[in-house]
Amino acid sequence: MYALSNFRKFVEDNAARLGDKAEGILERAVQVSNGEVIPATHVKEIMGDDDLERDFCVVVLTPEHLEIGMSALRASGENRNIDEDLLPQAPAGKFRIIGVDTFDYQTWLVGDCDTLLEAQELAEKKVGDMTVMHIFNDHGRRVWFTGTP
Repeated sequence: MYALSNFRKFVEDNAARLGDKAEGILERAVQVSNGEVIPATHVKEIMGDDDLERDFCVVVLTPEHLEIGMSALRASGENRNIDEDLLPQAPAGKFRIIGVDTFDYQTWLVGDCDTLLEAQELAEKKVGDMTVMHIFNDHGRRVWFTGTP
């Protein structure tokens, strides 16, 4: 599930690259949205291009986009199905590892660690083909990653 705000931000950030496609992307996003919510199954249809779909699915996992999307979904009351463990902000004093499958963009919580070094070692053990491990601090900032983005 994505927020309409994520599509707006993506189009805004990539306006020069998208050119005439920008307006169509936003129109399709609004059409399939249920208020602020857009099911993940509609991303390809909205973007209309495999490369744009991939780029969107990667950028939407950045801390800025995660916060934009979560804020919009919380405000709309549509975050009830979101696993709070997949938010990038680690508990106080910890480091959170979130894995991303770069083939189908599924995400999962690997774990929370006490130190950055501990998190890096665990991430290196867990990374594999077509996966990226992101480490976030307790402010929700990505501080390290490993794998093939």
